[in-house]
Amino acid sequence: MRLIQRWWAGKQQQWLNRRIPPAQRYRLNRSNIFIFPSRFGWLFVLLCVALFVLGTNYQNNLVLIMCYFLLSLMLLCLFRSYQNFRALQLTFGSIKDVYAGNACAISLWCHHPNAKGTLLLNFNGQGPFFTISLPQQEQQHWLDYPMPTRGVYPLPRIRVQCFYPLGLFRCCSYLAPPKPVWVYPAPWPADFPRPQPVIKMSYMPSIPLLKQ
Repeated sequence: MRLIQRWWAGKQQQWLNRRIPPAQRYRLNRSNIFIFPSRFGWLFVLLCVALFVLGTNYQNNLVLIMCYFLLSLMLLCLFRSYQNFRALQLTFGSIKDVYAGNACAISLWCHHPNAKGTLLLNFNGQGPFFTISLPQQEQQHWLDYPMPTRGVYPLPRIRVQCFYPLGLFRCCSYLAPPKPVWVYPAPWPADFPRPQPVIKMSYMPSIPLLKQ
């Protein structure tokens, strides 16, 4: 099972590398945006299906009208979520090298004055979320990624997603940092012997002894 998961994850990374190659600056458009129904969206679809079945079985036009209205609302949310997410500009800033056991700080600039909602960011769709509130002018944000061991590591892709306006759809994109990070060996504390205090001797001129 793990071999299948690794094979599938490798195929996904190869496809993403062709679709969204690593870059310093990203401008989201239809070539790098993915839209999926959220969990709430799938429940909404099941509700519409149930209303359609009830309306056709009992020949109730009011129930059918409600079903068509909800489906129309869902389609409007689909186009509105894409319009809100596109043209978002994300730029990677400095990526600081760290010592093993510390977190790597990744600088990310976000700019979209007309967008609304909240952006959720995490690494490879795992781990804690970093939130960015919209709209805003160009502003710098910092993302922390733990680095347990030393070496040169390519940073994982950052998933940027938004559920605006009603949470029915999840607009997301997977951005790749442009360069790897260097992780140096962690310095070990060493107990060196403390220097002993130096006693300063004052110079005393020698007094010749007088002969008796």
